[in-house]
Amino acid sequence: MSLFVSDDIPREDLKPLVYKSFEAFGIPEAVKLRKLSSSKSINVCELWHGPTLSFKDLSNRFLGQLLQYILKKRKEHTFVLVGTSGDTGSSAIEAVKGSDTRA
Repeated sequence: MSLFVSDDIPREDLKPLVYKSFEAFGIPEAVKLRKLSSSKSINVCELWHGPTLSFKDLSNRFLGQLLQYILKKRKEHTFVLVGTSGDTGSSAIEAVKGSDTRA
C-alpha cells in the first residue's frame, strides 16, 4: 500500500492500519486462493471472508481505517451516512462501526 499512499501516511503508521483492516476476517489471509477440483490450472479467489461476507469488505475495511487515521490526525469527527440497497451499506457501516467516526 505504501506505493499508493506516498508520504501522506508514514510506513510505520500504514502497516498497522492494513493489519487492523483485515483482523475481523474469518481466515488469517483475508483472501483465499483455491484450485478448482476439476482443473489443475484454474484458481478461484474467495473474496467473501469479511464480516458481512461481501467482497466489498476488502476495500471498505481499509477505507474505514484510513478515515479514522486522518480524522484522528486532524482532531476531527465526521458522520457516515449510508443509503443503499444490497451489501454495500452493511459493509460500509461495518467498516466504521465502533470507531470514533460516527456511523
